[in-house]
Amino acid sequence: GRVVWDKPSYHSSNYIWPVGFKSIKKHASMKNNGEKVNYFNEILEGDDGPLFKVTPEDDPQNPVVAKTASTAWTV
Repeated sequence: GRVVWDKPSYHSSNYIWPVGFKSIKKHASMKNNGEKVNYFNEILEGDDGPLFKVTPEDDPQNPVVAKTASTAWTV
């Protein structure tokens, strides 16, 4: 990812949210009860700050995009 130093909403004293950062996490499927699937996580550049995108491997047409990682995962 790319660190955005000139916009305070992309970093704090505890965190840095680099635009373009990607990761994968295995978690329970939202579609198939009892299955675990990969979720692709990405930090995007938004107008007011970072956006956190979570895309389930078994439902890629329905990603969740939110202003915080916690909100994206809660949805």
